[in-house]
Amino acid sequence: MKCTLREYRNCVKNLIKSCLPKCMDSFPPGKFQEPDYTAGLAMGLPMLLNVDKRTAYCGLRFGGCYIHQKPYVTYVDNSKSVTRELGDLLVLCRERHEREDRFNAALLQLKMAKDGCKQVDSGQLKIYTKWPEFYFGRKHNLKELYDVYPKMVTQGALYAFVHLPNDEIPLQFTVASPGELEVQNGIDSTHGMQLQEFLADFVIWQSGRAISRHEEHVKDPWSHLIWDIVEQLRGITFKRKRISNNANVRFNRECGTFFNFLLSEKQIDETIQDAGTVKPFADDELAGVPGMLFIDRDVKG
Repeated sequence: MKCTLREYRNCVKNLIKSCLPKCMDSFPPGKFQEPDYTAGLAMGLPMLLNVDKRTAYCGLRFGGCYIHQKPYVTYVDNSKSVTRELGDLLVLCRERHEREDRFNAALLQLKMAKDGCKQVDSGQLKIYTKWPEFYFGRKHNLKELYDVYPKMVTQGALYAFVHLPNDEIPLQFTVASPGELEVQNGIDSTHGMQLQEFLADFVIWQSGRAISRHEEHVKDPWSHLIWDIVEQLRGITFKRKRISNNANVRFNRECGTFFNFLLSEKQIDETIQDAGTVKPFADDELAGVPGMLFIDRDVKG
């Protein structure tokens, strides 16, 4: 695609904007909850984007996986253990080059925007603003301790808010930095950027936080955390019957191909029907995050 970076960004933004309001359409009707919207972004959105001709024009393919279990992390605050979610959705982009791929990542904590305000939990907010040392699950039991730095707000961990549709406005998602949120009273729901703006910036490295390649991830704590989450996601089965009656539907073809390439898991079938045959983890609290939105961008040549 020959165009300026600004033109490319606008094309990606408009593509995603047109599909986002319909990301829940493939699921059974009813009153959706936060986990359902996470599944919509991880599974419903890629399905819509991949059949749009503009996606191929932009050199993009989208994938996703969703497990809906109960992943938690635990850290110590004033001698007390605090257990919270690390996030709801990992957004991961692989940018393909002739010589070497590069990767971008962001964790999103999904919340419902209520009564025109966004409110967040102070215990979870501390993870994204201070990054205390933490481990997956509720009990330590000699589990790996993650120490992410810098100990400050970054573009790699953000909040996403669901704005329910009404007669005048379709379903919308906004993204806000943890540093912009007021824990006690919330902030006006119009604050922050639209999710399509964030994702358009994400694929051109104007948002998110870069990670090293998988084989080099142990050298950087942030990269190490993200790749561990990816490995955990591919090994856990789907549990959200509200979204689908088929408990084996965990990821689509694009994401399955990515897992095969990255982790050399030959037992993972690339078809949706057989994607749930991988042996699950026994402890569903160790999943890291419930879902992933994967973006594959081809910039070769």
